[in-house]
Amino acid sequence: MEKTLIIVLVSVLIIGGIGVGIYLIKADKMSGPRTEQGGPSASGPQAPQGEENLAKEDFSVYIPEGWRKTAPPQGVSAMVINADEEITDPAAKKINFRTYFAVSYDSLQGKSMEEYIQILKNNLAQTVGNIDFGGENAITVNGRETRAIDAGISQQGAEFKVSIVAIRGGGEDVWLLSFNTVKSSWDKYRDLFAEITNSFQVK
Repeated sequence: MEKTLIIVLVSVLIIGGIGVGIYLIKADKMSGPRTEQGGPSASGPQAPQGEENLAKEDFSVYIPEGWRKTAPPQGVSAMVINADEEITDPAAKKINFRTYFAVSYDSLQGKSMEEYIQILKNNLAQTVGNIDFGGENAITVNGRETRAIDAGISQQGAEFKVSIVAIRGGGEDVWLLSFNTVKSSWDKYRDLFAEITNSFQVK
């Protein structure tokens, strides 16, 4: 695993407020033309009526209503924030945080998915320090081998809950979906994060 990917993941996990700030300043310029409506293939859940797909050259994923794509950090393929979210947590509100998800790409470099996830967890633990890993599951997303891990992170006085989903693409490709929200909102977003995950299509 590339060291730069760990830096990217850490950045995405703990400074989501930066993406929100960019969105609020340059929303119209950054969002660009909206993609066509529609969901993924029948092997996964369809995007609900009125919601739209984020279609890239290598993948597609649906954007829930009220969520908007924004300029991602360097090394991240896409970042989508819940722009209209009302945050009540004082610490999260102070840093202008909004719930978001991001998509990143990496290579397995000959490792199994299980080995890849263990290395990812080890590197994140060394880099973040105050990360507390929870559940880990082996699942399937649209027929692709997938691993999902949950974790808690404390940052700038706020408590966050994170989910990282690694989806195997073709060959050595692996796609990572990173979801982040305040801990108090986890139950509210858990099912939506699963829907977004299941909509992910590798082209």
